[in-house]
Amino acid sequence: MDIAFDDKLTTFVLEGLDGRGDPQPELVVRLAMAFPDIRALELTLALASAAEGLDAVIAGGSREASVLYRMATLVAVDTLVLEVRGWAKDQPIKARHLLMHWHGDPFFGRDAGSDGTG
Repeated sequence: MDIAFDDKLTTFVLEGLDGRGDPQPELVVRLAMAFPDIRALELTLALASAAEGLDAVIAGGSREASVLYRMATLVAVDTLVLEVRGWAKDQPIKARHLLMHWHGDPFFGRDAGSDGTG
């Protein structure tokens, strides 16, 4: 695990928060599109790390952190679904696999692009 790269992913998430409401699925899609060849679970780590960072600086946590934790959970579940279905043929599921899977998905898919890759 490359801690500097993981920090870069977390920073991407934190910088993507606009402060005008709950984090949106578009943020996760942009992260996956920016780094399509990373392991899908690294997206989960970035989202959870960003949420933890928000919880650490905001007394009692924050709504934004709660939504980020929820999105991290959804990414992890989708990753497991793809593993069970054999999408990556015994290789780690990548962010690009999630983008393809999200095409037409009611939560993430509306932003994953027409071909699932952007």
